[in-house]
Amino acid sequence: MRSIVHRTTPPGVVLMGLLLALGFGELRSPAHAQQTPALSTQAVAERLLAASPGAVGGVANREVAASLWVGAWPPDLSLDVPTPPGSQLLGSVRYQTADDFSGPPWTFAVLDAPTSMRTVYAFYMDALGALGWEPPPATPLIEARGGFSSPAAFSPVGPFTPEASVRLFGRLTFCEPEDNGSIEVTGLDRGDQSEVRLIITPASERPGRNIECALARQQTRTDLPVSLAPRILPQLQLPEDIRAEAVPSSTSSGMGSADTVAHAVTDRPLDHLAGVVADQLLAAGWHQTNAGMEAHLAWSTWEVPFGDDVEDRGWLLVGRIPGTERVSIEVRQESAEAGDERWLPVGSTTSVTRPAPGR
Repeated sequence: MRSIVHRTTPPGVVLMGLLLALGFGELRSPAHAQQTPALSTQAVAERLLAASPGAVGGVANREVAASLWVGAWPPDLSLDVPTPPGSQLLGSVRYQTADDFSGPPWTFAVLDAPTSMRTVYAFYMDALGALGWEPPPATPLIEARGGFSSPAAFSPVGPFTPEASVRLFGRLTFCEPEDNGSIEVTGLDRGDQSEVRLIITPASERPGRNIECALARQQTRTDLPVSLAPRILPQLQLPEDIRAEAVPSSTSSGMGSADTVAHAVTDRPLDHLAGVVADQLLAAGWHQTNAGMEAHLAWSTWEVPFGDDVEDRGWLLVGRIPGTERVSIEVRQESAEAGDERWLPVGSTTSVTRPAPGR
């Protein structure tokens, strides 16, 4: 089936395309429709699906291809997906961003099930469990990750029970055995009937959507390229006399990088704060290669040993908002092979303002 490419700018509803393709909607044309090429219901449905914000996880202004199968799975789907007894598959959609921004192609499907979602979740726990699929284990998302985070605040607390996962996240996630593919199960509970929604993401060296399973597998895989292996920053502390004024810090780790940011309110000189953190990086084995001081920024660049004979890049940035005592302190480590395309976080919302078209 031919994929239809469209830019994700207007909002859309995923099920709208399915309803149109199933014949539940009528295409109404404006008076001048005779002057434009005729579009099939299939083509319109795929255009609407590709334009849906959910097509790329809320990331706007990406080119997306959407292919629709009514009452069927994509013919090349590698997994024989189990379905609850008595359920009916309404259809499935194959999505892919033109630049692989969100990872490999993924499949979204909707089923009607003659039972409650509680029973549906129990079914998938048993059915996928029998195939070796498991909920994500504890990952760096909730473990101690170094940086300015408090070790006590990030002790391992996973994996979540199925009940807790549904309550906290509104879904169940299952990870592929021995790899980072994933299946997400969610839906609408209507008592004795449910609308079941599945997102099936294949394994990939650069996953964009199944981040829970990807991070979990990173910890145990030994065949990952060095550029994608997880990084863990050294534990860092703010100066003793301003720690009470610091707000909670954040620490994140991803594919081949780690980043930590702390915020504080202090009138201390920026070069002094940078020196306090730099001493801790030196003690952790980092090697400073350059440094500088601007009006509202103290910065330094670093070489960071990683594994055998591998040097990562590192940065220390200490900045103050002009006219205030608000200070941000950031430390970042990443693979020397990383390019600028990894700077934008996957899954965030991005809006782009363009000039108005000429009249």
